[in-house]
Order: sequence, then structure tokens, then C-alpha cells
Amino acid sequence: MSGPSKEETGRLAERLHSGRPRLSTVRDDSAIIRLSLRHCRETVPALRASWESYGVTASLTTVRRRLQNAGLNGRKAAKKPLLTPVHRQKKIENLWYDLKCSVHDYRSRNFTELEDKLRDAWDRIPVVRCQRITRSMP
Repeated sequence: MSGPSKEETGRLAERLHSGRPRLSTVRDDSAIIRLSLRHCRETVPALRASWESYGVTASLTTVRRRLQNAGLNGRKAAKKPLLTPVHRQKKIENLWYDLKCSVHDYRSRNFTELEDKLRDAWDRIPVVRCQRITRSMP
């Protein structure tokens, strides 16, 4: 069944759409959107199961389409290490650089004095910094 034709109205927008009727109502659609916003980490199959409690039995594609029409596009979280081996290496290099800078201007008369100065510089490095570096190692 169709409405008035384009020739009768002069506009195409006033025609009724033919085709399959929608499975869900506007109220059902807002329910799935609320569910998705309330449980933002839920997967589409889990949201579909929750939507069935509202009396709507729909396919995964329908649930996904309703969410996409509302601007809720699902994304898979990236799984990556927090620190790569290069980052860990740089942390250690920065620690050695700080030690080097602390004894660079010191003129020692012998090796023992240089060793003492280096130990003092090492003692001034916060323990927390070293703990963070060792915790980042696998």
C-alpha cells in the first residue's frame, strides 16, 4: 500500500515507504541505546540478550545497526604492552646518564675518590625510581 504519488503531491517525501516493517519501535530503540550507554563494555550479543527482556527478539546485525544509527560505534580495545623493550632500555640509559652527569665535573685524584663520588650520586637517586624501572621489566 502506498500513499499519494509524486505526481499528485509534487514531492517524493510524502510517499509512504514500502518494504518490510521495522522489528522494533522507537521506544525499543531507545531502550537498547540506554542499555549500551549504561553497560558500555558489553558486547553486542550480551546487549541483544538484555534487549530480549524488553520483548524484542532481533539479530546481532539489527542491534549493531540500531546502535550505529544512534552514533554508538563499537571498537575493540587495543592490546599492547605499556612499555616496549625500547622504552625499558631508554629508562635504564636515562638513569646511567644522570649518574654520568652528576660526576662529570668532579675532578678526582684517584680511582677511590671517583668511586666514592659515584656511590654518593647513586645514593641520591630515589629508590622509587629504581623500583619503577625494575617493575616495568618482564
